[in-house]
Amino acid sequence: MAAVILACLRALRARALSGARKLQDCSRSAPQDALAAPRKPPELVKGFIIPSFPLGCLAAPPPIGFIVTADRFPDYTVRSEDGNAVQLAVSFSCERERTPAERVSVSTLSYSGEEHAGLKRPSTGPVLPNYGLEAGATRSAVRAKAGQLEAATHPAHGPAAPDVRRDDLAACIPVLLSNGWELPFSEVIDWSKAAVIGDERLLLQIPSITRSVDRDKILALRQHTQFLWDAYFSSVAKIVLTTLEIIHDRIYSHISRNKLMWNLLPGGLYVLPQFSSDPAVFPFYYSTLGKSPSQEFTAVIQAVTPLQYQLQPVVKLIIAVAKSKFCAQIIVLWNCDKPLPPKSKWPSTSVPITVIEGERKTMSGRFFPHDAILTDAVLSLDEDSVLSTNEVDFAFIVWHSFPDRIVGYPARSHYWDSGKARWGYTSKWTNEYSMVLTGAAFYHRYYHYLYTHYLPASLLGMVDHMANCEDILMNFLVSAVTKLPPIKVTQKKQYKETMMQQGSKTSRWADPDHFAQRQTCMNTFSGWFGFMPLLHSQMRLDPVLFKDQVSILRKKYRDIEKL
Repeated sequence: MAAVILACLRALRARALSGARKLQDCSRSAPQDALAAPRKPPELVKGFIIPSFPLGCLAAPPPIGFIVTADRFPDYTVRSEDGNAVQLAVSFSCERERTPAERVSVSTLSYSGEEHAGLKRPSTGPVLPNYGLEAGATRSAVRAKAGQLEAATHPAHGPAAPDVRRDDLAACIPVLLSNGWELPFSEVIDWSKAAVIGDERLLLQIPSITRSVDRDKILALRQHTQFLWDAYFSSVAKIVLTTLEIIHDRIYSHISRNKLMWNLLPGGLYVLPQFSSDPAVFPFYYSTLGKSPSQEFTAVIQAVTPLQYQLQPVVKLIIAVAKSKFCAQIIVLWNCDKPLPPKSKWPSTSVPITVIEGERKTMSGRFFPHDAILTDAVLSLDEDSVLSTNEVDFAFIVWHSFPDRIVGYPARSHYWDSGKARWGYTSKWTNEYSMVLTGAAFYHRYYHYLYTHYLPASLLGMVDHMANCEDILMNFLVSAVTKLPPIKVTQKKQYKETMMQQGSKTSRWADPDHFAQRQTCMNTFSGWFGFMPLLHSQMRLDPVLFKDQVSILRKKYRDIEKL
Protein backbone atom coordinates (compact mmCIF):
# COMPACT_ATOMS: atom_id res chain seq x y z
CA MET A 1 0.00 0.00 0.00
CA ALA A 2 2.83 2.40 0.84
CA ALA A 3 4.37 1.80 -2.57
CA VAL A 4 1.08 2.62 -4.28
CA ILE A 5 0.76 5.87 -2.34
CA LEU A 6 4.34 6.86 -3.20
CA ALA A 7 3.72 6.12 -6.87
CA CYS A 8 0.57 8.31 -6.82
CA LEU A 9 2.48 11.13 -5.17
CA ARG A 10 5.25 10.96 -7.77
CA ALA A 11 2.69 11.01 -10.58
CA LEU A 12 0.91 14.03 -9.12
CA ARG A 13 4.16 15.88 -8.60
CA ALA A 14 5.30 15.17 -12.15
CA ARG A 15 1.99 16.43 -13.50
CA ALA A 16 2.25 19.56 -11.38
CA LEU A 17 5.80 20.27 -12.54
CA SER A 18 4.75 19.79 -16.16
CA GLY A 19 1.96 22.34 -15.73
CA ALA A 20 4.38 24.72 -14.05
CA ARG A 21 6.79 24.60 -16.99
CA LYS A 22 3.99 25.49 -19.40
CA LEU A 23 2.99 28.45 -17.27
CA GLN A 24 6.61 29.49 -16.92
CA ASP A 25 6.90 29.63 -20.71
CA CYS A 26 3.83 31.87 -20.72
CA SER A 27 5.35 34.23 -18.19
CA ARG A 28 8.63 34.46 -20.09
CA SER A 29 6.77 35.39 -23.27
CA ALA A 30 4.80 38.16 -21.52
CA PRO A 31 5.79 41.81 -22.10
CA GLN A 32 8.45 43.06 -19.73
CA ASP A 33 6.39 46.02 -18.56
CA ALA A 34 3.64 43.65 -17.54
CA LEU A 35 6.07 41.80 -15.33
CA ALA A 36 7.69 44.93 -13.91
CA ALA A 37 5.42 45.16 -10.87
CA PRO A 38 6.87 43.28 -7.91
CA ARG A 39 5.12 40.11 -6.84
CA LYS A 40 5.09 38.87 -3.29
CA PRO A 41 5.39 35.13 -2.75
CA PRO A 42 2.05 33.38 -2.36
CA GLU A 43 0.77 33.18 1.15
CA LEU A 44 -1.23 30.49 2.88
CA VAL A 45 -3.79 32.19 5.12
CA LYS A 46 -6.10 30.03 7.21
CA GLY A 47 -6.71 27.53 4.45
CA PHE A 48 -6.68 30.11 1.68
CA ILE A 49 -3.93 30.34 -0.89
CA ILE A 50 -3.13 33.58 -2.67
CA PRO A 51 -0.93 32.99 -5.71
CA SER A 52 0.30 35.63 -8.11
CA PHE A 53 -0.16 34.89 -11.81
CA PRO A 54 1.89 36.78 -14.44
CA LEU A 55 0.09 39.66 -16.12
CA GLY A 56 1.03 38.45 -19.57
CA CYS A 57 -0.80 35.18 -19.01
CA LEU A 58 -3.94 37.03 -17.94
CA ALA A 59 -4.04 39.17 -21.08
CA ALA A 60 -5.27 42.12 -19.02
CA PRO A 61 -3.49 45.00 -17.24
CA PRO A 62 -5.16 44.60 -13.82
CA PRO A 63 -3.95 41.49 -12.01
CA ILE A 64 -6.34 38.92 -10.65
CA GLY A 65 -5.61 37.74 -7.15
CA PHE A 66 -6.63 34.18 -6.41
CA ILE A 67 -7.92 32.64 -3.22
CA VAL A 68 -7.98 28.88 -3.77
CA THR A 69 -9.62 26.81 -1.06
CA ALA A 70 -9.66 23.10 -0.43
CA ASP A 71 -11.97 21.34 1.97
CA ARG A 72 -11.94 17.70 0.97
CA PHE A 73 -8.86 17.45 -1.22
CA PRO A 74 -5.17 18.43 -1.03
CA ASP A 75 -4.20 22.07 -0.59
CA TYR A 76 -2.58 23.47 -3.72
CA THR A 77 -0.01 26.20 -3.23
CA VAL A 78 1.20 28.27 -6.17
CA ARG A 79 4.79 29.48 -6.10
CA SER A 80 7.74 29.90 -8.44
CA GLU A 81 11.44 30.61 -8.41
CA ASP A 82 11.18 33.99 -10.14
CA GLY A 83 7.94 35.05 -8.42
CA ASN A 84 5.94 35.14 -11.65
CA ALA A 85 5.67 31.65 -13.09
CA VAL A 86 3.23 29.27 -11.41
CA GLN A 87 4.10 25.88 -10.02
CA LEU A 88 1.67 23.51 -8.37
CA ALA A 89 2.96 21.74 -5.29
CA VAL A 90 0.74 19.07 -3.74
CA SER A 91 0.45 18.15 -0.09
CA PHE A 92 -2.05 15.88 1.59
CA SER A 93 -3.94 16.48 4.82
CA CYS A 94 -4.86 13.70 7.22
CA GLU A 95 -7.68 15.68 8.84
CA ARG A 96 -11.18 14.27 8.73
CA GLU A 97 -13.68 15.82 6.37
CA ARG A 98 -15.17 18.92 7.95
CA THR A 99 -18.88 19.52 8.12
CA PRO A 100 -20.28 22.61 6.37
CA ALA A 101 -20.69 24.34 9.72
CA GLU A 102 -17.00 23.86 10.44
CA ARG A 103 -15.70 25.20 7.16
CA VAL A 104 -13.73 28.37 7.41
CA SER A 105 -15.62 31.41 6.16
CA VAL A 106 -14.16 34.34 4.31
CA SER A 107 -14.53 36.47 7.44
CA THR A 108 -11.60 34.57 8.95
CA LEU A 109 -9.41 36.35 6.45
CA SER A 110 -9.98 39.59 8.29
CA TYR A 111 -9.07 38.93 11.88
CA SER A 112 -6.42 37.29 14.01
CA GLY A 113 -6.84 36.37 17.63
CA GLU A 114 -3.71 38.29 18.56
CA GLU A 115 -4.91 41.56 17.01
CA HIS A 116 -8.49 41.69 18.11
CA ALA A 117 -9.38 41.40 21.76
CA GLY A 118 -12.68 39.73 22.47
CA LEU A 119 -12.59 37.27 19.54
CA LYS A 120 -12.60 33.55 20.13
CA ARG A 121 -11.13 31.28 17.47
CA PRO A 122 -11.83 27.55 17.48
CA SER A 123 -9.39 25.15 15.92
CA THR A 124 -11.66 24.84 12.87
CA GLY A 125 -14.53 26.97 11.67
CA PRO A 126 -15.18 30.67 11.45
CA VAL A 127 -14.27 33.39 13.89
CA LEU A 128 -16.76 33.58 16.74
CA PRO A 129 -16.92 37.12 18.15
CA ASN A 130 -17.57 37.59 21.83
CA TYR A 131 -19.45 40.89 21.78
CA GLY A 132 -20.43 40.99 25.44
CA LEU A 133 -24.12 41.68 24.78
CA GLU A 134 -26.98 40.36 26.83
CA ALA A 135 -29.81 38.47 25.19
CA GLY A 136 -32.54 40.77 23.93
CA ALA A 137 -30.22 43.74 23.43
CA THR A 138 -31.73 46.52 21.35
CA ARG A 139 -30.40 47.46 17.92
CA SER A 140 -29.02 50.74 19.25
CA ALA A 141 -27.17 48.87 21.99
CA VAL A 142 -25.68 46.49 19.43
CA ARG A 143 -24.66 49.40 17.21
CA ALA A 144 -23.03 51.13 20.18
CA LYS A 145 -21.17 47.96 21.17
CA ALA A 146 -20.03 47.45 17.61
CA GLY A 147 -18.72 51.00 17.60
CA GLN A 148 -16.74 50.27 20.77
CA LEU A 149 -15.21 47.20 19.15
CA GLU A 150 -14.42 49.29 16.08
CA ALA A 151 -12.66 51.90 18.20
CA ALA A 152 -10.75 49.23 20.08
CA THR A 153 -9.40 47.62 16.93
CA HIS A 154 -8.86 50.65 14.69
CA PRO A 155 -6.97 53.92 15.10
CA ALA A 156 -8.73 57.25 15.46
CA HIS A 157 -8.54 58.42 11.86
CA GLY A 158 -9.48 55.28 9.99
CA PRO A 159 -9.76 51.50 10.06
CA ALA A 160 -6.61 49.50 10.47
CA ALA A 161 -5.54 46.83 8.05
CA PRO A 162 -6.42 43.26 9.07
CA ASP A 163 -3.90 40.46 9.20
CA VAL A 164 -4.37 39.89 5.48
CA ARG A 165 -3.27 43.35 4.54
CA ARG A 166 -5.61 45.51 2.54
CA ASP A 167 -2.82 46.52 0.14
CA ASP A 168 -2.18 42.88 -0.72
CA LEU A 169 -5.85 42.09 -1.41
CA ALA A 170 -7.15 45.44 -2.68
CA ALA A 171 -9.65 44.75 -5.45
CA CYS A 172 -8.32 41.22 -6.01
CA ILE A 173 -10.76 38.82 -7.62
CA PRO A 174 -11.19 35.61 -5.61
CA VAL A 175 -11.16 32.36 -7.57
CA LEU A 176 -12.88 29.80 -5.37
CA LEU A 177 -12.47 26.08 -5.85
CA SER A 178 -14.51 24.18 -3.33
CA ASN A 179 -17.68 22.48 -4.42
CA GLY A 180 -20.56 23.04 -2.04
CA TRP A 181 -18.75 25.67 0.02
CA GLU A 182 -21.11 28.11 1.71
CA LEU A 183 -19.82 31.65 1.25
CA PRO A 184 -20.38 34.27 3.98
CA PHE A 185 -23.69 36.11 3.85
CA SER A 186 -24.55 34.16 0.68
CA GLU A 187 -28.18 34.46 1.70
CA VAL A 188 -28.10 38.06 0.52
CA ILE A 189 -24.79 38.56 -1.34
CA ASP A 190 -24.54 37.51 -4.98
CA TRP A 191 -20.95 36.26 -5.04
CA SER A 192 -21.07 35.56 -8.78
CA LYS A 193 -20.62 39.32 -9.29
CA ALA A 194 -17.41 39.40 -7.26
CA ALA A 195 -15.72 36.01 -7.62
CA VAL A 196 -14.89 33.32 -10.15
CA ILE A 197 -16.30 30.11 -8.73
CA GLY A 198 -14.90 26.99 -10.34
CA ASP A 199 -15.04 23.23 -10.01
CA GLU A 200 -12.48 21.80 -7.62
CA ARG A 201 -11.93 18.90 -10.02
CA LEU A 202 -10.69 21.24 -12.77
CA LEU A 203 -7.85 22.93 -10.91
CA LEU A 204 -5.35 22.74 -13.76
CA GLN A 205 -7.72 24.61 -16.06
CA ILE A 206 -7.76 27.71 -13.86
CA PRO A 207 -4.97 29.55 -15.74
CA SER A 208 -6.79 29.23 -19.08
CA ILE A 209 -10.10 30.19 -17.45
CA THR A 210 -8.66 33.35 -15.95
CA ARG A 211 -6.96 34.32 -19.20
CA SER A 212 -10.34 34.18 -20.92
CA VAL A 213 -11.82 36.88 -18.66
CA ASP A 214 -12.09 40.11 -20.64
CA ARG A 215 -11.03 43.52 -19.38
CA ASP A 216 -14.54 44.83 -18.77
CA LYS A 217 -15.44 41.76 -16.73
CA ILE A 218 -12.24 42.07 -14.69
CA LEU A 219 -13.03 45.71 -13.91
CA ALA A 220 -16.60 44.86 -12.88
CA LEU A 221 -15.44 42.00 -10.65
CA ARG A 222 -12.79 44.14 -8.97
CA GLN A 223 -15.21 46.98 -8.34
CA HIS A 224 -17.78 44.66 -6.81
CA THR A 225 -15.17 42.91 -4.68
CA GLN A 226 -14.09 46.27 -3.29
CA PHE A 227 -17.71 47.23 -2.67
CA LEU A 228 -18.42 44.04 -0.70
CA TRP A 229 -15.28 44.52 1.37
CA ASP A 230 -16.08 48.13 2.22
CA ALA A 231 -19.77 47.50 2.86
CA TYR A 232 -19.75 44.29 4.91
CA PHE A 233 -16.29 42.98 5.84
CA SER A 234 -13.94 45.88 6.49
CA SER A 235 -14.57 46.13 10.24
CA VAL A 236 -15.93 44.25 13.22
CA ALA A 237 -18.85 46.67 13.43
CA LYS A 238 -19.91 46.05 9.83
CA ILE A 239 -19.75 42.27 10.20
CA VAL A 240 -21.84 42.46 13.38
CA LEU A 241 -24.41 44.82 11.88
CA THR A 242 -24.63 42.83 8.65
CA THR A 243 -25.34 39.66 10.61
CA LEU A 244 -28.00 41.37 12.70
CA GLU A 245 -29.68 43.00 9.71
CA ILE A 246 -29.87 39.64 7.91
CA ILE A 247 -31.52 38.15 11.00
CA HIS A 248 -33.87 41.14 11.11
CA ASP A 249 -34.85 40.53 7.49
CA ARG A 250 -35.56 36.88 8.25
CA ILE A 251 -37.87 37.75 11.13
CA TYR A 252 -39.62 40.69 9.47
CA SER A 253 -39.74 39.29 5.96
CA HIS A 254 -42.60 41.58 4.97
CA ILE A 255 -40.31 44.63 5.27
CA SER A 256 -37.02 43.01 4.32
CA ARG A 257 -34.43 44.16 1.80
CA ASN A 258 -34.20 42.34 -1.50
CA LYS A 259 -30.95 41.20 -3.13
CA LEU A 260 -30.77 44.30 -5.28
CA MET A 261 -30.41 46.44 -2.14
CA TRP A 262 -27.69 44.21 -0.72
CA ASN A 263 -25.66 44.00 -3.93
CA LEU A 264 -25.66 47.58 -5.19
CA LEU A 265 -24.20 50.72 -3.68
CA PRO A 266 -24.53 51.87 -0.96
CA GLY A 267 -25.27 48.39 0.43
CA GLY A 268 -27.85 46.93 2.76
CA LEU A 269 -26.62 48.66 5.92
CA TYR A 270 -27.53 52.10 4.56
CA VAL A 271 -30.90 51.01 3.15
CA LEU A 272 -33.42 50.89 6.00
CA PRO A 273 -36.38 48.65 5.10
CA GLN A 274 -38.56 50.44 7.66
CA PHE A 275 -38.63 53.34 5.22
CA SER A 276 -39.70 51.11 2.35
CA SER A 277 -39.04 47.64 0.94
CA ASP A 278 -39.46 48.96 -2.61
CA PRO A 279 -36.08 49.90 -4.13
CA ALA A 280 -37.80 52.29 -6.55
CA VAL A 281 -38.38 54.85 -3.77
CA PHE A 282 -34.70 55.09 -2.81
CA PRO A 283 -32.41 57.58 -4.57
CA PHE A 284 -29.71 54.98 -5.30
CA TYR A 285 -31.53 52.70 -7.74
CA TYR A 286 -33.26 55.02 -10.20
CA SER A 287 -30.82 54.37 -13.05
CA THR A 288 -30.71 50.61 -12.41
CA LEU A 289 -34.49 50.32 -12.44
CA GLY A 290 -34.98 52.79 -15.27
CA LYS A 291 -36.93 55.12 -12.97
CA SER A 292 -36.66 58.82 -12.22
CA PRO A 293 -37.70 60.94 -9.22
CA SER A 294 -40.93 62.88 -9.21
CA GLN A 295 -41.08 66.22 -11.03
CA GLU A 296 -42.03 68.22 -7.93
CA PHE A 297 -40.41 69.20 -4.66
CA THR A 298 -41.42 70.15 -1.14
CA ALA A 299 -39.83 73.24 0.38
CA VAL A 300 -39.05 72.89 4.11
CA ILE A 301 -38.28 76.23 5.77
CA GLN A 302 -36.81 76.44 9.25
CA ALA A 303 -38.39 79.44 11.03
CA VAL A 304 -36.75 80.70 14.24
CA THR A 305 -37.99 84.30 14.41
CA PRO A 306 -41.55 85.55 15.07
CA LEU A 307 -43.63 86.60 12.09
CA GLN A 308 -44.42 90.28 12.66
CA TYR A 309 -44.77 91.98 9.26
CA GLN A 310 -45.02 91.15 5.57
CA LEU A 311 -41.53 92.30 4.56
CA GLN A 312 -39.63 89.78 6.65
CA PRO A 313 -37.10 87.55 4.86
CA VAL A 314 -39.16 84.41 5.40
CA VAL A 315 -42.20 85.98 3.71
CA LYS A 316 -40.19 87.04 0.67
CA LEU A 317 -38.63 83.57 0.53
CA ILE A 318 -42.02 81.83 0.60
CA ILE A 319 -43.32 84.02 -2.23
CA ALA A 320 -40.25 83.35 -4.41
CA VAL A 321 -40.31 79.59 -3.84
CA ALA A 322 -44.08 79.33 -4.40
CA LYS A 323 -43.66 80.79 -7.90
CA SER A 324 -41.56 77.80 -8.99
CA LYS A 325 -43.42 75.55 -11.40
CA PHE A 326 -41.91 72.53 -9.64
CA CYS A 327 -43.05 73.44 -6.12
CA ALA A 328 -45.78 71.12 -4.78
CA GLN A 329 -46.05 72.49 -1.23
CA ILE A 330 -44.26 74.55 1.39
CA ILE A 331 -43.75 73.31 4.94
CA VAL A 332 -42.71 75.78 7.63
CA LEU A 333 -41.10 74.23 10.70
CA TRP A 334 -41.98 76.62 13.51
CA ASN A 335 -38.91 76.50 15.75
CA CYS A 336 -39.56 79.83 17.46
CA ASP A 337 -40.24 80.40 21.14
CA LYS A 338 -43.11 82.74 20.30
CA PRO A 339 -46.65 81.38 19.71
CA LEU A 340 -47.59 80.16 16.27
CA PRO A 341 -48.96 83.09 14.20
CA PRO A 342 -52.51 82.86 12.80
CA LYS A 343 -53.08 81.70 9.24
CA SER A 344 -53.89 85.22 8.10
CA LYS A 345 -50.29 86.29 8.82
CA TRP A 346 -48.85 83.98 6.16
CA PRO A 347 -48.70 85.12 2.54
CA SER A 348 -51.25 83.92 0.01
CA THR A 349 -49.65 81.54 -2.51
CA SER A 350 -50.69 79.18 -5.28
CA VAL A 351 -49.29 76.18 -3.39
CA PRO A 352 -50.43 74.95 0.03
CA ILE A 353 -48.51 76.11 3.10
CA THR A 354 -48.33 73.77 6.09
CA VAL A 355 -46.95 75.02 9.41
CA ILE A 356 -45.64 72.33 11.77
CA GLU A 357 -44.81 73.16 15.35
CA GLY A 358 -42.66 70.49 16.93
CA GLU A 359 -42.92 69.48 20.56
CA ARG A 360 -39.15 69.75 20.92
CA LYS A 361 -37.76 72.70 19.02
CA THR A 362 -34.34 71.31 18.15
CA MET A 363 -31.93 71.75 15.25
CA SER A 364 -32.19 68.09 14.30
CA GLY A 365 -35.94 68.53 14.02
CA ARG A 366 -35.52 70.16 10.62
CA PHE A 367 -34.54 66.75 9.24
CA PHE A 368 -37.38 64.80 10.82
CA PRO A 369 -39.19 62.60 8.23
CA HIS A 370 -42.62 64.22 8.45
CA ASP A 371 -45.46 62.33 6.79
CA ALA A 372 -46.49 65.58 5.13
CA ILE A 373 -43.45 65.36 2.81
CA LEU A 374 -44.77 63.40 -0.17
CA THR A 375 -42.34 64.36 -2.95
CA ASP A 376 -38.96 62.73 -3.55
CA ALA A 377 -37.13 66.06 -3.55
CA VAL A 378 -36.82 68.30 -0.49
CA LEU A 379 -35.66 71.90 -0.71
CA SER A 380 -34.21 72.73 2.69
CA LEU A 381 -34.14 76.45 3.47
CA ASP A 382 -33.16 78.75 6.31
CA GLU A 383 -35.65 81.54 6.86
CA ASP A 384 -33.11 84.21 5.89
CA SER A 385 -32.02 82.59 2.63
CA VAL A 386 -32.18 84.84 -0.42
CA LEU A 387 -33.12 82.90 -3.56
CA SER A 388 -34.94 83.88 -6.72
CA THR A 389 -37.41 81.63 -8.48
CA ASN A 390 -34.90 81.07 -11.29
CA GLU A 391 -32.30 79.86 -8.82
CA VAL A 392 -34.77 77.43 -7.27
CA ASP A 393 -35.82 76.05 -10.67
CA PHE A 394 -32.27 75.60 -11.92
CA ALA A 395 -31.10 73.85 -8.75
CA PHE A 396 -34.04 71.45 -8.93
CA ILE A 397 -33.28 70.59 -12.57
CA VAL A 398 -29.69 69.79 -11.58
CA TRP A 399 -30.79 67.70 -8.60
CA HIS A 400 -33.14 65.72 -10.82
CA SER A 401 -30.05 64.42 -12.65
CA PHE A 402 -28.22 63.63 -9.37
CA PRO A 403 -30.98 62.52 -6.97
CA ASP A 404 -28.65 60.75 -4.55
CA ARG A 405 -26.56 63.86 -3.80
CA ILE A 406 -26.95 67.21 -2.09
CA VAL A 407 -27.34 69.97 -4.69
CA GLY A 408 -27.39 73.59 -3.61
CA TYR A 409 -25.82 76.99 -3.29
CA PRO A 410 -23.77 77.84 -0.16
CA ALA A 411 -20.58 75.78 -0.20
CA ARG A 412 -18.00 75.09 2.49
CA SER A 413 -14.83 73.02 2.72
CA HIS A 414 -12.72 71.00 5.12
CA TYR A 415 -8.97 70.53 5.43
CA TRP A 416 -6.44 68.70 7.55
CA ASP A 417 -4.59 70.93 10.00
CA SER A 418 -1.26 69.14 10.40
CA GLY A 419 -0.08 71.55 13.10
CA LYS A 420 -3.02 70.73 15.37
CA ALA A 421 -3.48 67.19 14.02
CA ARG A 422 -7.18 67.65 13.47
CA TRP A 423 -9.74 68.46 10.79
CA GLY A 424 -10.56 72.08 10.07
CA TYR A 425 -13.61 73.87 8.66
CA THR A 426 -13.44 76.87 6.38
CA SER A 427 -15.99 79.16 4.78
CA LYS A 428 -13.53 80.87 2.43
CA TRP A 429 -14.40 81.07 -1.26
CA THR A 430 -11.80 78.81 -2.87
CA ASN A 431 -11.47 76.64 -5.97
CA GLU A 432 -12.88 73.57 -4.24
CA TYR A 433 -15.55 72.61 -1.73
CA SER A 434 -16.69 69.51 0.13
CA MET A 435 -20.00 70.58 1.68
CA VAL A 436 -23.17 72.30 0.50
CA LEU A 437 -25.04 73.78 3.44
CA THR A 438 -28.66 72.78 3.88
CA GLY A 439 -29.71 76.41 4.29
CA ALA A 440 -30.42 76.33 0.53
CA ALA A 441 -30.09 72.84 -0.91
CA PHE A 442 -32.01 69.99 -2.53
CA TYR A 443 -31.72 66.37 -1.46
CA HIS A 444 -33.85 63.22 -1.40
CA ARG A 445 -36.42 62.83 1.39
CA TYR A 446 -34.92 59.45 2.35
CA TYR A 447 -32.02 61.29 3.96
CA HIS A 448 -34.46 62.71 6.52
CA TYR A 449 -35.29 59.16 7.56
CA LEU A 450 -31.66 58.06 7.54
CA TYR A 451 -30.55 61.11 9.55
CA THR A 452 -33.21 60.48 12.22
CA HIS A 453 -33.03 56.68 12.51
CA TYR A 454 -29.46 55.76 11.52
CA LEU A 455 -27.29 58.31 13.29
CA PRO A 456 -26.66 57.74 17.01
CA ALA A 457 -28.43 59.74 19.69
CA SER A 458 -25.05 61.08 20.88
CA LEU A 459 -24.44 62.99 17.63
CA LEU A 460 -28.02 64.25 17.40
CA GLY A 461 -27.85 65.34 21.03
CA MET A 462 -24.61 67.22 20.39
CA VAL A 463 -26.20 69.07 17.47
CA ASP A 464 -29.26 69.97 19.53
CA HIS A 465 -27.22 71.07 22.53
CA MET A 466 -25.06 73.44 20.48
CA ALA A 467 -27.90 74.43 18.12
CA ASN A 468 -25.28 74.09 15.41
CA CYS A 469 -23.69 71.69 12.89
CA GLU A 470 -26.83 69.92 11.71
CA ASP A 471 -25.94 70.87 8.13
CA ILE A 472 -22.40 69.51 8.50
CA LEU A 473 -23.73 66.23 9.91
CA MET A 474 -26.11 65.85 6.97
CA ASN A 475 -23.20 66.35 4.57
CA PHE A 476 -21.15 63.75 6.45
CA LEU A 477 -24.01 61.28 6.22
CA VAL A 478 -24.75 61.72 2.51
CA SER A 479 -21.07 61.59 1.52
CA ALA A 480 -20.53 58.47 3.65
CA VAL A 481 -23.47 56.77 1.93
CA THR A 482 -22.79 57.78 -1.66
CA LYS A 483 -18.98 58.08 -1.57
CA LEU A 484 -19.50 61.21 -3.66
CA PRO A 485 -19.20 64.97 -3.01
CA PRO A 486 -22.17 67.34 -3.15
CA ILE A 487 -22.85 69.53 -6.19
CA LYS A 488 -22.68 73.30 -6.10
CA VAL A 489 -24.73 75.33 -8.54
CA THR A 490 -24.37 78.95 -9.60
CA GLN A 491 -25.57 81.53 -7.12
CA LYS A 492 -25.54 85.18 -6.33
CA LYS A 493 -22.79 85.81 -3.82
CA GLN A 494 -25.32 86.97 -1.26
CA TYR A 495 -27.54 84.12 -0.12
CA LYS A 496 -28.35 85.42 3.39
CA GLU A 497 -30.08 88.58 4.55
CA THR A 498 -27.35 90.98 5.69
CA MET A 499 -29.15 91.91 8.89
CA MET A 500 -31.77 90.25 11.01
CA GLN A 501 -34.70 92.47 11.78
CA GLN A 502 -34.92 94.33 15.06
CA GLY A 503 -36.71 92.40 17.77
CA SER A 504 -35.72 88.99 16.38
CA LYS A 505 -33.15 86.52 17.58
CA THR A 506 -29.54 87.33 16.82
CA SER A 507 -28.31 85.43 13.81
CA ARG A 508 -26.24 82.44 14.85
CA TRP A 509 -23.81 83.30 12.03
CA ALA A 510 -22.79 86.39 14.03
CA ASP A 511 -22.01 84.32 17.14
CA PRO A 512 -18.20 84.19 17.70
CA ASP A 513 -18.51 80.67 19.12
CA HIS A 514 -20.36 79.45 16.05
CA PHE A 515 -17.21 78.85 13.99
CA ALA A 516 -15.31 77.21 16.87
CA GLN A 517 -18.22 74.82 17.44
CA ARG A 518 -18.18 73.79 13.82
CA GLN A 519 -14.48 72.96 14.08
CA THR A 520 -15.29 70.69 17.02
CA CYS A 521 -18.14 69.06 15.12
CA MET A 522 -15.87 68.15 12.22
CA ASN A 523 -13.62 66.05 14.44
CA THR A 524 -16.40 64.53 16.52
CA PHE A 525 -18.31 63.43 13.43
CA SER A 526 -15.24 61.98 11.71
CA GLY A 527 -14.45 60.10 14.92
CA TRP A 528 -17.85 58.40 14.92
CA PHE A 529 -17.73 57.50 11.24
CA GLY A 530 -14.19 56.17 11.67
CA PHE A 531 -12.92 58.12 8.67
CA MET A 532 -13.43 61.43 6.89
CA PRO A 533 -16.31 60.85 4.44
CA LEU A 534 -16.26 64.35 2.93
CA LEU A 535 -14.80 64.57 -0.57
CA HIS A 536 -13.55 67.67 -2.36
CA SER A 537 -14.94 68.77 -5.69
CA GLN A 538 -14.02 71.51 -8.13
CA MET A 539 -17.18 71.25 -10.21
CA ARG A 540 -19.83 73.97 -10.32
CA LEU A 541 -22.82 73.66 -12.64
CA ASP A 542 -23.98 76.82 -14.42
CA PRO A 543 -26.88 77.35 -16.80
CA VAL A 544 -26.06 77.27 -20.50
CA LEU A 545 -25.29 80.83 -21.73
CA PHE A 546 -24.44 81.87 -18.16
CA LYS A 547 -22.43 85.10 -18.43
CA ASP A 548 -22.18 84.67 -22.20
CA GLN A 549 -22.18 87.82 -24.30
CA VAL A 550 -25.60 87.24 -25.84
CA SER A 551 -28.96 88.91 -25.42
CA ILE A 552 -30.53 88.40 -22.00
CA LEU A 553 -33.72 87.43 -23.82
CA ARG A 554 -32.05 84.25 -25.02
CA LYS A 555 -31.19 83.10 -21.50
CA LYS A 556 -33.54 80.84 -19.59
CA TYR A 557 -32.37 81.65 -16.03
CA ARG A 558 -31.88 85.39 -16.27
CA ASP A 559 -32.15 86.33 -12.60
CA ILE A 560 -29.12 84.23 -11.63
CA GLU A 561 -26.77 86.75 -13.27
CA LYS A 562 -28.16 89.67 -11.31
CA LEU A 563 -26.15 90.63 -8.24
